Amino acid sequence: MNRVNQSFNNTLWGFAYRFLRMLVPTLFRAYIIRYVGTQYVGLSGFFTSFLSVLSLSELGFGSAIIFLMYEPIAKNDYVTLNALLKKLRRIYVYVGIVIILVGCSFYPFLDVLIKIDTETKPNIQLLYAMYLFQVAASYLMFAYRYALLTAYQRSDIVFKIEFIYSLIEYALKFIILITTKNFYLHTLVFALMIIPKNIAYYP
Repeated sequence: MNRVNQSFNNTLWGFAYRFLRMLVPTLFRAYIIRYVGTQYVGLSGFFTSFLSVLSLSELGFGSAIIFLMYEPIAKNDYVTLNALLKKLRRIYVYVGIVIILVGCSFYPFLDVLIKIDTETKPNIQLLYAMYLFQVAASYLMFAYRYALLTAYQRSDIVFKIEFIYSLIEYALKFIILITTKNFYLHTLVFALMIIPKNIAYYP
């Protein structure tokens, strides 16, 4: 019965989170296009896609470590489990450093990669730095704890954290854009919100 309830909770919170992530970003992009400018939506999409390629440096180590956790969890072997967590933390630190180094190497070429022919040209370097920080910080902090929750099949906790985090993040971004229409402050909130999110994964 525990497993049934747990599966139900996982499904329920998973559905709620994915519904939120489908609905709110669509409304948010529509607002940005109408009141801030289409170039900012394009930059956001470009940076997100570009930096997600850098995340491939993780090379599936997280999934491999999660798979290795199943046996010590079944045997209550906390020594091995702790060793695997420490290993994953070190791997994520290396991944975060690689993302920063490779990401910074593209700084001189941003003006070549991105051409914006408008009078009010956005500060591409500043926006890129914020997005790069967000991606790197997701690995350098407590993200490895996500693997522990996944290995214990507690996706409901993960989805609760993601749901609450998304609500707060988009509420703050809406307030900032409505009151200031400042896309840089909006992006700063996006970058910094990764910190409380990762802390929430720490038990």
